[in-house]
Amino acid sequence: MTEVQAVFSLTKDDLVKTSRAVSRRDRRVVYMFFGLVAVLVVGSGVVARDGPRYGLMLLQLGVLGAMAFVFWLYPWISVHRNGRLAAALAPQEWRFRPEGASVVSGTSSASFPWSSVVRVVENADYLLVFVAEAIAHPVPKRALSPQELSSLRSGLHEWVSGRAALRGSGDPESRAAQQ
Repeated sequence: MTEVQAVFSLTKDDLVKTSRAVSRRDRRVVYMFFGLVAVLVVGSGVVARDGPRYGLMLLQLGVLGAMAFVFWLYPWISVHRNGRLAAALAPQEWRFRPEGASVVSGTSSASFPWSSVVRVVENADYLLVFVAEAIAHPVPKRALSPQELSSLRSGLHEWVSGRAALRGSGDPESRAAQQ
């Protein structure tokens, strides 16, 4: 394969979705922590020396629930309050080649070799090109024709070798990354 090109503009919704996808593992740990604290709150309220304190338990669980909701809402809040979104929402032109990927957006451009890519993950809507553990560049699949997407998947398997979790590859690692 020689080259695949994708031209697109991201939306605020794209940024929220990809932010949640990138931080999925970290978010699971935080929600497990919230669940553990909820169990401790209920347990300590039920076994209190003076008998169950349902009012205090409800107050504590309400505060915990509000914190969990704000944590869940954070990607949306950060995207919609960020005044520097113009660059992220500008039209982007990506080129995927055997030697690496390049992107031109507005007045800036960047390129990187495949050796600098940590991993590539595909979900239902995006190809996420991770250049660091928590930094991913989203490429919406809507910007590619089915033939281009298939060609890009083949190329990525070759170029990124064991660091690509793409749909349709059939390997257990890619199926786990998609869930």
